Amino acid sequence: MVSPFLNGFHPHSVTDLLIIGAAAVALFLALFFSAQAGLFTIAAAWVAAAAWRYPKETFFLLIFFAPLLPILKATQVLGAITPLKDVVIIALLFRTTIVPLALKRDPYRRNTLFVPLVLLASWAILGLLRADDAVLGVLRLRDILLYLPMLWIARSLMGSEQDLRMFLRMVLGGAVFVLLLAGVQFLAFPDGMVLRYHPALRIWIPRVAGVLAHPNLLASYLLFIVPLVCSLFLARSFSRAAKALLAFFVGLGLVATYFTYSRSGWIAIAGALSALFGLVLLKRRTLILPGVFAVSAVLVLLLTSVPGARTFLQTVVDPTYASNEERIHILASLIANSSSTSALIGEGLGDVLSGTLRTVRISLNDIAEADVRRVQIAKAQTFVDNAVLKTGVELGVVGLALLLWIVGSALGMSWKECRTGTLPEGRAVGRAVFSTTIGLLVLSFFLDVPEIFPVALFWWSFVGVLQALPYITVAFPRSTPR
Repeated sequence: MVSPFLNGFHPHSVTDLLIIGAAAVALFLALFFSAQAGLFTIAAAWVAAAAWRYPKETFFLLIFFAPLLPILKATQVLGAITPLKDVVIIALLFRTTIVPLALKRDPYRRNTLFVPLVLLASWAILGLLRADDAVLGVLRLRDILLYLPMLWIARSLMGSEQDLRMFLRMVLGGAVFVLLLAGVQFLAFPDGMVLRYHPALRIWIPRVAGVLAHPNLLASYLLFIVPLVCSLFLARSFSRAAKALLAFFVGLGLVATYFTYSRSGWIAIAGALSALFGLVLLKRRTLILPGVFAVSAVLVLLLTSVPGARTFLQTVVDPTYASNEERIHILASLIANSSSTSALIGEGLGDVLSGTLRTVRISLNDIAEADVRRVQIAKAQTFVDNAVLKTGVELGVVGLALLLWIVGSALGMSWKECRTGTLPEGRAVGRAVFSTTIGLLVLSFFLDVPEIFPVALFWWSFVGVLQALPYITVAFPRSTPR
């Protein structure tokens, strides 16, 4: 058997043996269980073999196609394909980190986030042991820990300036594709858009989502793209034509953000841009706080000057608004059922709202057969629309403290890169990570950030690139300024 992903057949090759073994298992599953399980097994073996042989190319393809996966996940037939990204991540982790560490070939010895990540993973596993529903607990553990390996993967694969530029091209190339399809949806297919009730006009208005399947997902994705493009615009290594193109791209991103009608996305991107322009004023430290307040005031005035935006922003603090009333009810129920001990150590993974909203039970067989719809419905019934509250209920104050440790370390690394970095693209990444992290902190009070794809994947990838930047600078010094 010859795989088109591989260069020839070698009987003693580990990847070829994996393909042969997976084909036998897939045949057994297809004959005695389901054809879907058999097809998924052989597909998983193929993508794992491709990731093992071509790790850098696979990583770049994952970055480019990640924003396109949510629309597949939303479908009944193609949704079973999306777990293949999990196989890719696991294969890349073994290829780039675990095996080199075992062979003592890891090029990067220092990892600032190693201790908090190990503690968070250990605490999350303890939370799984205390879950009342083991399967939902496993799914929640997967949401929390699945994209952490992207830090090590990106850190190991960024070996040169060319790799860094290719990474940025893949991110921006995917963003161009996403915005293009969002525009096509908005102009040509308004009937296929998600609706939101307009409290002032008392009508339902369409919200653009594009290939991200839901407007909140598109808004959270643009929370990465807009600050990144702004950071690249501020870099000195681009021509005027390139900067004009970047400025146009920022405008498109902001327009797309507005038409998502995502209140959380508006507020988060405003916070991220305020943090970004605060970093720009670092050289004049006395102007940092006034500058941040000035930028925030301008953004708020721009939003509130638009009648539709002003109405939706007012609903954020309106307790009689339907979604806010539901959130307050959930908050009151969770606080009323919590003891001082559970507030400290949490109730366990997947236990949020287990007694009030959970009506669909899932089993390991549902996961094995990739029954995406049933799994998503069961997970959605533990959704709280507040990452801080949900994490506090599941992992307690201890879990929140570990997450704040990780976020604080990421902010510190990005701050240092902004001040001392030598690569223009590297400083742009530092600014993007800093501003996006601030935006995600704001967003965490409105959405469950660890469950948002591709937000989690991109954040950990950007932090991994940030950790690799000092090695890129030392190994590949720039001879002449650009």
